[in-house]
Parts: sequence; structure tokens; C-alpha cells
Amino acid sequence: MEYENKEAKKLFRWFLLCSVIILVLSATVAMFAVRSYRVKENEAVTAMLGIVLKNDGSDTEESRQKKISECMRMLEHPHAYQKSHQKEIKEAEKILQSYGISEAEPVIAGTKTMERRILLRTLGGVLLVELAAGGLFFIYQKRRSRKLAELSDYMEEIVRGHYDLALADNTEDELSHLKNQLYKITLFLKEESDHAKEKKTALAESVADISHQLKTPLTSASILLDNLNENEQMPPETRRRFLREVSRQIYSMNWMIVAMLKLSRLDAGMVALKKEPFSVNRMLTEAIDHLEIFAELKGVKIRVCGMEAQVQRVGDLDWNREAVQNILKNAIEHSKEGENVTVTLSDNAVYTSVSIANPGAPITKEKIKKIFERYYSAANDGSSNIGIGLPLAKAILEKQNAYLSVESENGYNVFIIKYLK
Repeated sequence: MEYENKEAKKLFRWFLLCSVIILVLSATVAMFAVRSYRVKENEAVTAMLGIVLKNDGSDTEESRQKKISECMRMLEHPHAYQKSHQKEIKEAEKILQSYGISEAEPVIAGTKTMERRILLRTLGGVLLVELAAGGLFFIYQKRRSRKLAELSDYMEEIVRGHYDLALADNTEDELSHLKNQLYKITLFLKEESDHAKEKKTALAESVADISHQLKTPLTSASILLDNLNENEQMPPETRRRFLREVSRQIYSMNWMIVAMLKLSRLDAGMVALKKEPFSVNRMLTEAIDHLEIFAELKGVKIRVCGMEAQVQRVGDLDWNREAVQNILKNAIEHSKEGENVTVTLSDNAVYTSVSIANPGAPITKEKIKKIFERYYSAANDGSSNIGIGLPLAKAILEKQNAYLSVESENGYNVFIIKYLK
């Protein structure tokens, strides 16, 4: 397995470079010292040979050549010469000892100083290598200790909830890698913390909105029921009207609670939307059937166009029907008695379109920007519409590769669903 600490490898490369340089310098110095030693040695041997060959008038040329051959053999094979001339060697050793020359003292003057220099320079080179290694290791450990301290301080800041911290001075060692991973975890924790705060805020707002939306129909139904209980002589027609209004308020609260729960489940990601082929024609037919009685009570007719060709899409049939029902219900609620709501299906190479149009007052650009905000209708126009159906429809469609838009022109308000292909 490859060692991943790049900073340690970098320091190791520096150590190798320094060691090689120091060893090369030491070897160079030693080489020059050995050459000097050889020069002195050659000078001494040459001088001794000159003395041996000094002609005092008694040596013949033959004896001179014999001495030269014997000296050269001695220099080439000193060990063999010592074995064959033990008597002469012992006599020579005595003579050397009488001059203070032994195995501990060199024969050639100055060589002992040279030996010391070679030894000191070699030891100095080794010491420099060790100092370089120790210095690099000390620098590495100091940096590592500093980074560990920074990492420890950073983790303490995270524990205190301080996530907005930048990690500077990153290198390529293991601690920097750990620091980067810790930074990723920090960002994840920060996002989770922010998300949790948003959820908490959204939950508080949702509870406040539900309380506000339930207050009006609940108060109205309570007043009507009190009137029914306290006034036993109430005319039958008035009693029936009160009861119908109580039923309507209860229906409104029931629908609102169900819609809010569905929207909350979508927001929390608790809904697993299916991805199955379904018939858009069937989805529209079922949505219209579910609201047929509601439309009759309002005196509104639902017209359908473009249903001749069968259109298939991939998604969740039930949730798509829920979205269409909410849009269609909104169109019926904002239509007057005797008017028509038109549902049109069209299909092309880019998208499948479902448009729901109803006659009505033009929707201004400012209202179009807010029409899909939750509780907008109840907060602004004073109608019985609580403003939850359109946001729910939009949330459902956006989770299925579709989007919802609205156009208002020529006396019609048209909600358009486009399923992208």
C-alpha cells in the first residue's frame, strides 16, 4: 500500500538529498586525504629505495638489479617477503623500535595527523547527516503538533456550535486530509442544523396557520349551533339553513385538515411517489367524477376537450389526481352559477399539457406572483377558499417533473399543468 503522507515523504526526500550531499562531500574529502597519504607513502618508499640503491663503489650492476627486483617483489608482496625473511624482519623491527616506531606509531611522518583528519571528517559527515535528520524530524513534529492543536481547537468550536470557520494553510499530509474531511462533516452538520431550525420555524408557522384557519369556521359553527340550541321556536327553514351552514363549515374544516396534512407530509419527504405508467385520460376522468356533485351544487358545468387520444405518463396516478382535483375545485369555487369550467388535454413532442379554465375577474400580475403562496386567498380576498389547494397541487406536480402556471386574459383564468417528457 502506498504511503499517503505527502508531507512526510517530502521531508524524507529532503533528508535523502542532504544525506547524499554530505556523503559525497565526505567521500571527496576522504579521497583527497587518501591521495595525500599515497603521495607521502610513495615519497617515503622512493627515498628508502634510493638509499638502498646508493652506490658506494662496491656494488656491481648485477647486484643493483638484484636489489631492485627484490625491493619491487617486497613492495608487491610484503606478506610473502616477511615469511621468507623473518630474520631480517625481526632485526628491522628492533631498529624501528629503537627509533620509537611501532604498530601504534606510523612509519611515515605526518600520516598519523592525516588519519585523524580522515576520522574526524568522516565522523563530522555522519554527525551532519544525523543533525539533518534530527532537524527535519523536529520541524515535522513541530508542524504536526501545531496542526493537532489547531484541529483540537477547531473541534471545540464545532462543539460550541460555531460552524462558520475557514480552514487555511492546508498541506498534503494526513492531518490536512483529516481536516478537510472534518470540514465536510462540519458543513453537513451546519446544513442539518439550519434545516432543523427551518423545520422548527415551519412547524411553528404551520401550527399558527392551522389555528388561524380553523378559528373562523369553528367559531361560525359554534355560533350557529348555540342559536339552534337556544332558539327552540326557530322556523324550520331557518333551522335547515343553519344546519346546512354548519355542515359546510365542518366539511371545510375537514378538507382543510386533510389538505394540510398532505402538504406537511410532502414537505417532510414522507411521501414516496410512485413512478408507474398511468393514463392521463383516466386521471382527469376520475378527478372530474369526484367533483361532479360539488359542481352541480354550485350550478357549474365541467366541459372536457382533447380526450380523443390516449395519453400515457409516468408518475403517481393518485397524487396527480389529487393535484388536478385541487386546481379544478379552485376553478369551480371561483365560478358563478351557470358558467362553465373547461378542462383541455393536449400532447406534443416536448410535454403533455392539462389546462383548466374558468371565467372570472382578471388576476393581476401582483396576485399571480402570490397565488401559490399558502393561505393567500383566505388572507386577502375574504372568500371561503382557505388558500391551501393550489400550493398543495404545485408541490405535488413539482415532485413529478411537472410545473404549474397561471394565465389571465380575455376574461378567463387558466391554470396550466405541463408534464415534461
